[in-house]
Amino acid sequence: MMISHVVGLIIEESKVLLIHRPDKDIWELPGGKVHPGEEIEDALRREVMEELGVNINILQHFNEYQLMENEETYHGSVFECSIKSGNLGVDRKFSFVELDKVNEYELNQQAKVVISDLK
Repeated sequence: MMISHVVGLIIEESKVLLIHRPDKDIWELPGGKVHPGEEIEDALRREVMEELGVNINILQHFNEYQLMENEETYHGSVFECSIKSGNLGVDRKFSFVELDKVNEYELNQQAKVVISDLK
């Protein structure tokens, strides 16, 4: 089964925004599944608002990825974004991390794939 996924790549001062997922004790990039019939950019705005409590500007398409996890195939679209408004991280722990320090964090597979394309 193919699952459509969207990811927001928010970089400020050469640091990438990671959010903590407490249920799995891992770090990830903001984003999530695209609902049936939902436009991909709308899904990204919704997911970032749900996870971080901020509105974003979608700046440009960064890349696409595909990975297998738990017998499911994820097709992801990654967009570079900036924070437009809101209070970052109201409900979630977050961190802006220098790219050379990202390996010090326990990342999910999707974040590893996307961040490897940044280097």
